[in-house]
Formats: sequence, C-alpha cells, structure tokens
Amino acid sequence: MKTRLVTLCLAGLLAALPGAAARAEEQSSCAACHLQEPGQYHVDENDSMHLGAGIGCVDCHGGDAKAGDKDAAHAAAAGFTGKIGKARIPEACGDCHADVRRMNPYGLPTDQLAQYRTSHHGEQLFGKGDPDVATCVDCHGAHGIIDIRAPASPVYAKNVPSTCGRCHGDEQKMARHGLETNQEADYQKSVHAHLLFDQDDLSAPTCATCHGNHGAVPPGFAKVEAVCGKCHVKQKEFFDQGPHAAPANEGKIEACVTCHSNHKVLPAGLKLFRVCTLCHSEGEKPYERAKKIYTLLDDTRKTYAAAEDTVNAATKAGFETEDEEVMMADAKTYLTQLAPLQHTMDLKRLSEVSGQVKKTSAGVESAIAHIKKAARLRKLALIPLSAFMLAMSFGFWLKKRGLHKDDDD
Repeated sequence: MKTRLVTLCLAGLLAALPGAAARAEEQSSCAACHLQEPGQYHVDENDSMHLGAGIGCVDCHGGDAKAGDKDAAHAAAAGFTGKIGKARIPEACGDCHADVRRMNPYGLPTDQLAQYRTSHHGEQLFGKGDPDVATCVDCHGAHGIIDIRAPASPVYAKNVPSTCGRCHGDEQKMARHGLETNQEADYQKSVHAHLLFDQDDLSAPTCATCHGNHGAVPPGFAKVEAVCGKCHVKQKEFFDQGPHAAPANEGKIEACVTCHSNHKVLPAGLKLFRVCTLCHSEGEKPYERAKKIYTLLDDTRKTYAAAEDTVNAATKAGFETEDEEVMMADAKTYLTQLAPLQHTMDLKRLSEVSGQVKKTSAGVESAIAHIKKAARLRKLALIPLSAFMLAMSFGFWLKKRGLHKDDDD
C-alpha cells in the first residue's frame, strides 16, 4: 500500500513538471525507486532534451516502466539492460543519433558515432578497452542532457575548456597515458580565451575547434598549419609562401605552434619576434632579416599611430577632418595587411605595403598641417580688418561728438 502511494505521488509530481506530463505514467515506476538514489535520476532532469522529445528511461535501459514491482520492471524478457557499460555507451547513443530518420526532424548530424570511432578516444576505447577515455556522457552528461546552446550545458562554448579539463586536468588519469595536465590552464592565458571569456565572442576557438569534438584527434606537426588555417586563412596562405613552410612539412618545426604556442596561443604582435632566437642566432641571415622586418613593422605602426593622434587632436580642436579620417581608414587597411603578410618573411613585399601606410600617413599629416596653417592665416587676416573696424568706429564717434558740440553752440 505504501509503495503504491509513493508511486502515485511521484506520478502526480512528474506530471506537473514541464515536458514530462505525457510520460508521467510510464516514468512513474522507475522514478519510485530512482528518485531516492542520488546521482541516478533527479526531478530537475525532466527538463532534459531527451525527455522533452519523448525519450524515457526504457529507451536507453530497456525494461518495463509500467510494471508494478522491481523484478517485473527489470525482467530480461522486457529487454532490461541495466547500467550501460562504458564500452557500450557510444553505440547506445548512436542507436538514435546515427538514425537519419530520427535525427532529420531536429536537423542533427548522424555521423557522431562514425567520427567517434576515428577519434583518439574511440580508438583507445574500442581498440584497447581503455576505461579512462571520454564517451558521450562524460561530455554531455547522462540523464539531464540539455541543449548545447544553453549556458548551463557542459558543451556550451564557454564551458568546453573546463569540461575537457575534467579529464585532461586529472593528474592520476593523465599520468597513466603520459600526458600533461596544463592544457586548460594554458588556454586560460591565451588570446583565444580572452576573446571567449572577456569579449564574449562565442566563435572564438576552444578545444573542440582545433581538436574536433566527436572526432577528436591531436593534430600532428604537418597538420597544425591546416588546423589553424581553418580560421586564419590568409596567414596560412602566406606561411606556405614563406621559408618556414618546407621545414614545417618535414616535421622540423611545428608550423604555427613553434612561434605562437598551442594551448597558450600568444597574440600576434612584435613581441613574437623574440622567438626567432629559438632557431636562429645573431649574425645569421634569417636572424638579420627578422631584425629588419621587426624594425620595418615597428616604424610603420609608429608612423600610423602618430598620424592617428594628429587627426584625433585636430578633430577635438574643432577642425573639419572627415577627408583625413577616410585617408586614415585606407592606411589602416594597409597596416592590417602587414600582420598576415609577415608570415612570408618577404622584406620587399612588406616594404611595399609599409610604404603605402607611411605615404598615406604623411599625406594626412600634411593635410592637417595645411588646415591649421589656413586657420592661422584667417586669424591673421582678422587683425587688419579688426583695426580698420575699430578706426571706423572711433571716427564715427568723433564725428558724432562734433555734431553734438555744434548743436550746443
């Protein structure tokens, strides 16, 4: 009698929750026991994507949710499989997620299982039975799976680093595989993390962007350039035209990683030129070329910054500077081109673009100087005019005084 009462109460509670009313009766016998087991089944999980789509306990675990007792609910004849073993989880999820007819209404891809099989995780799980590797539930959760676009989802963009870090920051687990545990900490210091967390740019790269999500693999030396090139298209194009492409293809250097690092990706800037000493010594031709390029880029940026300050000061002083601001926009376009172009290490090409920045900046400085000179001339022209007007006023005053004196006489 007590069991029936608990079941009826739980059924009523579940029916009142969002998205659960349609399955309350079916879920009731599972909930009667599993609501009492921490970590197994929770009331707030009724808002999950699966339950909202009509996917309940028996769809994954089998059994009979309408049975009146545990033995009947867990009967083998009812297809009960119980707790899903780790090696079985990808295929269990794939039973639905690899089914085109089921996933098509939701616009979801159906190649996740196929990708997982090719991933480093999948190879370790299926090929070696490694219990440490991540499966679907390690990243998405088991029961309370929510929309990946929801900020509470463990695979929401801002949560991906910490989700990956749960395993890759586990020293004991990583020690068994000879892997480091500093990836998440390094990522937090990167320019990518700055974009993601500080500027709220959800398109900024995370672990999954570079390594893949379901088909996660660590890129090798020859593949790093291609991975970075998915976002940094022009940089890749110019890198392939430069002297570093050949040694990168031969595996002597790690393409982008050697200069920019991997997880702790350093922002592009002149400070990066200090890494040249990792491979080149002072006096060598590559080192001297790098010094010339550094000087060129530094001078170009200073020239642009000085012209920009000149325009801003003139604008604040009340001068009309619309034309000069357009010229500065042109100069900035050329300046922006220098960042990817420097990957060619071609001093001649860089000098040509730098020349455009300096030429335009000089034109701006000259135009502002002309505007200020014209303003000064206008002020100087006002001096004789003001003197003439003052003299005329004094003359009229004298004449008026004379007329009043005649009237008095």
